Amino acid sequence: MEPKLPLRCSVKSVRHDVQESEEERLSKKWLSKAVALCKDIFPSAKHDTLSVEYLSNGSYNAVFAISVVIAGDQPVEHILRIPAEEFPVPRTAAILDYLAQSTSLRVPKVIAWDTTPYNALGSSYVVLSHIPGKPLYLVWGVLAQDQKLQLARELIHQLIEIESLTNPSAGVIKAHETGFRHGDEVSDKLFVETLGSDVLEYLQDSID
Repeated sequence: MEPKLPLRCSVKSVRHDVQESEEERLSKKWLSKAVALCKDIFPSAKHDTLSVEYLSNGSYNAVFAISVVIAGDQPVEHILRIPAEEFPVPRTAAILDYLAQSTSLRVPKVIAWDTTPYNALGSSYVVLSHIPGKPLYLVWGVLAQDQKLQLARELIHQLIEIESLTNPSAGVIKAHETGFRHGDEVSDKLFVETLGSDVLEYLQDSID
C-alpha cells in the first residue's frame, strides 16, 4: 500500500479588491471545513492532490475553488459556494439544471448540495463544476467592435432561449431537498411549486 501523502491545503486570493482581513476571516472560518467536506463528497479522490483555495465573497456567498484528481492524472476543478442565511440553495440547483437540460446555455453542473447543517461545513452549500473564463467587465474595453457585436448577438440569443421556456403550471422551479449526494442527478428531483395555493407542498407538478 502506498503511504498517504499529507493533504495539501492552500489559500490564495484571486481578487485584489477583497480586503485581506475579510479573506483571512472567511478562510479561517471555512477552509478546514471545506477540505473535510471535499473528502466526504469525493471519497475516491486522491487526497494528496486536493487543493481548496479562497476566491471571493459577496452579498450572498463565500466562494472557494476546489481542485482534485479523481481518476488519471488530470485535476478536476469545482466551485464551492457557501451561502449566507436564507439563500435558496435548492432553487439555485434546480434552475441551473433546468437551464442545462432545456437550453444551449453553458451553465455550471451541480455536483452536490445540502441545505442542512448536518455536513462537514455545518452549513448549507452547493458545489458546481468550474467554467473557466473572465468577467465581461474586465475584457470589454479590449474587444474589437465586431467582437462586441457578436457578443451582443449571443446574449440576445440566450435571452430568447430563456424567454421561450414554458410550463403548464405557473410556479417556482425547485428541487426536493432530501438525499442529494455527489453523482445524483438534480433532474430527478425537479418540480414546479405551484403558485396560488395555501398548501404548496402537496401541489407539486413535475417539470414538463
